[in-house]
Amino acid sequence: MNAPSNALLRARSHLEGAWRRERSLDFALRMVEVELDLARAMLAVDIAEDPLEFADAVDFEMAAWKLYLERLQARAASVGDEAEAEQTVRELRRLLTELGGRLAEFRAAPASDWPGSSEGVRAAIADLEHAADEASAAFY
Repeated sequence: MNAPSNALLRARSHLEGAWRRERSLDFALRMVEVELDLARAMLAVDIAEDPLEFADAVDFEMAAWKLYLERLQARAASVGDEAEAEQTVRELRRLLTELGGRLAEFRAAPASDWPGSSEGVRAAIADLEHAADEASAAFY
């Protein structure tokens, strides 16, 4: 091979590596944004002062979790066993659905039961957070 061909191959390899790093960095920044949204939502749940505010905050948190799970699934599929990633995300989605059910029960409870009636929702959130922490550690 002549020198110009070697130079082109080296340049191409370098550019491909830079592109991969750029994509990885872009993904990491987007994940940080999602995690910040999730943290804001968690804080809103924690400081809610009445049942309506609490329910709205949980809705906001659930929306943030949905986006988080989409990003986690994309990351997991790109770095590991796709079947394992699907199973992990499926379990996290099941926990998110369970949280939705607990929120519906909370909304059906009398307002006079506040804040005790929020315990089922808070337990479902804790279960989801724990499972997501384990999944995140496995794929990062």
